[in-house]
Amino acid sequence: MTQLGHPLGQMMVARLVEVAWMPVRDWPPVLRAWGLQPDGTLVIETLSRGEVVHRTAVLESLDPTTRAVCLALAVAGAHWPVVFPSLLERVDREYKRRQRAETERLMAQLEGEEVGECTVPIAVMA
Repeated sequence: MTQLGHPLGQMMVARLVEVAWMPVRDWPPVLRAWGLQPDGTLVIETLSRGEVVHRTAVLESLDPTTRAVCLALAVAGAHWPVVFPSLLERVDREYKRRQRAETERLMAQLEGEEVGECTVPIAVMA
């Protein structure tokens, strides 16, 4: 089995995390390149000697963590936590990186705008 400490394992985890953020409609070519069999509804089947070994489904509405787990299950089967031990940590780091980037983008946008007077209606109490 490939452990994350091995460069190949690190590359595989990085690719799983990258694909987890892609739109699901763009997954079929990637999955086929990995030897998986996606169908039109993105049920991913892992085949061994022509028989389905694992089947998992992915929807566009799933969060990237769930998508990454579905991908890892399709690639490594039920032993994905052993094969990709820091997958969830890498997904979490990517979440934080994206959140920081979005916050910085919004802050830069706010710094470029002038803040005018704020007019908030005041309720008159009788």
